[in-house]
Amino acid sequence: MLNRAKKVICHEQMMRLDNRINTPYVDLEYLWAQHPTLAHIYEMRKELQAIWQKSTQNMNEMAQDLQSWCQQAEASQIKALNDFAHYLRSYSMPDYLVQH
Repeated sequence: MLNRAKKVICHEQMMRLDNRINTPYVDLEYLWAQHPTLAHIYEMRKELQAIWQKSTQNMNEMAQDLQSWCQQAEASQIKALNDFAHYLRSYSMPDYLVQH
């Protein structure tokens, strides 16, 4: 079940049951209830994706949003989120993109 869930998380198009194609279906509500850590990771993934997709924010706002996301990820005490937050923090934006 967890392996199928990982595929669903990585490929959201698989979450929708399409009658034209035999697409794998996972009951996410049941999965989240059984694995709250996985649910939290999925929600954090959606939040990070939303930060990247905001077209109205400038680089400074994006940097602040990413900092906030990293703080939340580290506070979750979930190793995968903590590791990814450290990975993100290892990158830096050029000074000319971030206005102080």
